[in-house]
Amino acid sequence: DFLVRESQGKQEYVLSVLWDGQPRHFIIQSADNLYRLEGDGFPSIPLLIDHLLRSQQPLTKKSGIVLNRAVPKDKWVLNHEDLVLGEQIGRGNFGEVFSGRLRADNTLVAVKSCRETLPPDLKAKFLQEARILKQYNHPNIVRLIGVCTQKQPIYIVMELVQGGDFLTFLRTEGSRLRMKTLLQMVGDAAAGMEYLES
Repeated sequence: DFLVRESQGKQEYVLSVLWDGQPRHFIIQSADNLYRLEGDGFPSIPLLIDHLLRSQQPLTKKSGIVLNRAVPKDKWVLNHEDLVLGEQIGRGNFGEVFSGRLRADNTLVAVKSCRETLPPDLKAKFLQEARILKQYNHPNIVRLIGVCTQKQPIYIVMELVQGGDFLTFLRTEGSRLRMKTLLQMVGDAAAGMEYLES
């Protein structure tokens, strides 16, 4: 099994391979607009990987490792290039929150960013929110769209709730709302909490 990822903190790509039960990592060399490990260079990383898969050529003479099967991309994984960031709409414990949209279909989203300077344990805590949200599917729970983790900054991409967070909305608009609307909101919040409890 293998995957290509961006190196932590450096502007280079790494081919990570599970070989004989052990992870092995190979830096993909980039020079003269060509990508290679050893031997021939190719104009893109996908073409390099395709060549290595088809030819069954070892990644390096010393390693003898050949590529067998790509690790399938999780449905929640997005690329940073899949997003168009908008304006900052908030700030959280881990970083800023932006409005944005998905390039593919112009879906409006909220993008939580994780500060690059945070230590790895706090970045893991940041991603824990996405792991939890993956499990939920309810109309009264903010929906996870995906995560961007291939490079920094890490993003959690969520459904954009128009009007901002509920508490702020109630504080600013609550006195102008009709009782019927407020009761509907209470019912929706209770339905969401009941779902979380089940």
